[in-house]
Amino acid sequence: MLLLRKFWLLFLMCILIFSCKNKPKQPVYLNMMFNFKQASYKGVSFKPLNSPFTRFNLTQKYFGLAHRLKKYPQLHVTVNLSSTLLKQLEQNYLERLKPNINLTNEDFDVKKFRLTYLGKSDPWIDLLVTNSWEMDRKQRDYLYNRSGKQNINCFSVDESVLEKFPEYIELLPDDMQIGRFKGVKSRKNYTVKERTKLKFLFNLVSFDPVFLQGAVKLPIRNEQYQWAYSKLHKWVKWEKGDPDNPDDDKYLLAKEITEKDCHQLVVEIYKVLASVIPAYKKVIYDERKERGQVELLLSPGNNGILSLLQDSDAAKQGQPGIELPARYFLPEDASWQLRLGLADFKSRFNKVPPGLWVEKGTVSNNIIKLIANEGVQWMPLHVNEKMNSDKNKMCGVYCKKDAENNKLAAFLSVKTLSVKLNKYSVDDSSSKEKAVDFLNEIKNYPPAEIKEPVVTVLNDPDESGDFTFSLQRWSFWENLFNYADSLYVANEIITVTPAEYLNGNKKRKISNHPLSKLILIEDNDLLNNYSEWIGEDKQNLAWEYLTNVREKLIEMNLQYNPEHPNIWIKKAWEEIYAAQNGEWFRLYKNNDPQMNTFCLNRDDNFRERLNRIYYYLNRAGFEIDVPDFPDVFQENGLHNPAKPFSSDPTINGRQDKIWLLEGGYLNDKDGINEEDLIYRVFWGYDEEKLYLALKGKKSKKNKKSTLEKAFIDDSLIMVVYSIPESKKRLTYDEKNSKPGILKTAVKNKKEMDIFKFRKDSTSVIPPDTSMAIGVKNMFLELSIPIEKIKNKNKKKRFFIQLWKEDKLVDYFPNTGLIEIGN
Repeated sequence: MLLLRKFWLLFLMCILIFSCKNKPKQPVYLNMMFNFKQASYKGVSFKPLNSPFTRFNLTQKYFGLAHRLKKYPQLHVTVNLSSTLLKQLEQNYLERLKPNINLTNEDFDVKKFRLTYLGKSDPWIDLLVTNSWEMDRKQRDYLYNRSGKQNINCFSVDESVLEKFPEYIELLPDDMQIGRFKGVKSRKNYTVKERTKLKFLFNLVSFDPVFLQGAVKLPIRNEQYQWAYSKLHKWVKWEKGDPDNPDDDKYLLAKEITEKDCHQLVVEIYKVLASVIPAYKKVIYDERKERGQVELLLSPGNNGILSLLQDSDAAKQGQPGIELPARYFLPEDASWQLRLGLADFKSRFNKVPPGLWVEKGTVSNNIIKLIANEGVQWMPLHVNEKMNSDKNKMCGVYCKKDAENNKLAAFLSVKTLSVKLNKYSVDDSSSKEKAVDFLNEIKNYPPAEIKEPVVTVLNDPDESGDFTFSLQRWSFWENLFNYADSLYVANEIITVTPAEYLNGNKKRKISNHPLSKLILIEDNDLLNNYSEWIGEDKQNLAWEYLTNVREKLIEMNLQYNPEHPNIWIKKAWEEIYAAQNGEWFRLYKNNDPQMNTFCLNRDDNFRERLNRIYYYLNRAGFEIDVPDFPDVFQENGLHNPAKPFSSDPTINGRQDKIWLLEGGYLNDKDGINEEDLIYRVFWGYDEEKLYLALKGKKSKKNKKSTLEKAFIDDSLIMVVYSIPESKKRLTYDEKNSKPGILKTAVKNKKEMDIFKFRKDSTSVIPPDTSMAIGVKNMFLELSIPIEKIKNKNKKKRFFIQLWKEDKLVDYFPNTGLIEIGN
């Protein structure tokens, strides 16, 4: 009996050991997110777009992902198609092209389109509908940058494009090199045929390569309810004529390109653009039916940074020493941004999205309730370096709650893996090996003791901020998708969407994970960094502009109402929310003094949106002055004169061209206040004199500028101080508020000059005829002999005040440094 008992005990131990050895390893849940964010490249009204790259991304990256996922039904991913992006698609392209295109006959009414939209839409589509021999100077700039000032043109492509389309290289101008390719063509000698070929190629390369390999069935129907097909492949052929040869990966044009081909290309552009939203509708994940592959994220209506709109002081949470502009505290703006995004999503996809996209490092406790109340379940979060390096913590899903116990699920992006994914995705070399390497790292990432590990990675293809177009490297993704599909069959990696993980999916044997069972995440584990959107001088100035406009609407007692009967008030509010797009403020983080025209145009668009708000309010019946919003982008804050004036400006208030051509200038950053007079200060010098000029603000009510009116009617006194280089920005002394009193660190007052000027109907100051003052309309000019300036051989700053009796009316902090004298 004892022997039998020992035998059974040994038998059971063997079974246990064998079962442990052969116990299958638990699968890893992989949450793969794609952030297809896009800034608004659209100006206001019917102005042309600044860039075609929204269209290029739509026809290549965004359609391409949805199209390829259909091959792998067990591959599930999460995608942020922002509301701003889709509105651009519809308003800038579909609404304008559709009335002019017949899909059944593949006909394009070029004449009708030109009459309605030429010069008011995408300039690179305008090139396709304009005969190459009729292009004007601006269109030639869009084509090949003849002026040298058009930053984005048909050569805004990278080396990958030229490698795939060798005929492109033949068109490169001789003053340009892209990668290893050097141009040989003179910009002055492009023939009509070459212009036609160039505009065609630039638009052709924007498509997903799948369209060049054969006809593709599209998820849209023509007027006869038949499925539409792309036919882009008819224009290209393989360089060596052998598509099965892996070395034959270059495209040549199959025929000589004509204007008719360019018109037909517009039809193909429309067909693919019109297919983007239907393509995602076919694969969108439905939580109720547990069917679909792509979970689409909600985004704020105009990509506003909710935490900063709710309360800009939220930036202090993770950066206590950050320098912030005047507090922006308008929770209703954050609420409406979210509601507008939700309404936009429902109108397109007929459902409430379970997740909300929030920008990296911008989640404060004050928005949790706002988001949860709209039915959102989860959001992606970024954590600090310490937590990101802890694999035990990074393989879970957390719960984020506020002081009122409002809760949201939080999926944490693993930084090291996300960086690797972004790096691999832009390089097609050894793409199969890279795909295998990446997914094997995912398999081995979770520690063995973690149950049901979840790994979240983020692909952010637009994060580079580059303004050149490159081909999407689909080889890596196709290999990744293929290998991920085989790992699903082997039960090693299960790609899962957050909603699928939280609510469960019986068909795929995924259990649910309710909020109540998730671990709370601590605030000190989160990444709180708002420096992409606020804290630097340019960003803060843009926030001040926005704050001033909003305060004006509050002063007018205007509340947002999407059903407001007055169309102009509705349009004003649309511009307000468009100006809250976080991408404006991300743009202003750029400190490069040599800003390209793309950034400068975007700066113009932002400020023009603010001006349009006042324009629409005046159309609505209000009589309000339109304030000036000076350029946010300035070279190191100012433009200094490069050399002495080549000729003397006439001091009469009429603004000689020399001020603009050779003078320095600085915008008054405080000039957004309605009571301010100064908009911009100019300065320059020659061997004998220093020249200063003020540009005043326009007044809607008075034909004269407020500056001229103040000098002529109000007898203002202008006080100019010159101070040494070492003394920086100065302010006036409020306690001793008299003209000529300056709060300064200058100990030796002999180092400082004070000049007073006045011009009215009865008197002129100074009586010294060696100095001069002139004011006319918007401009006030004056000159000061250098011999009257102390320490004339040193660099000086100039500080300007405008006084009415003993009241300071306006002031200008300082010009740049001017080295005067010999």
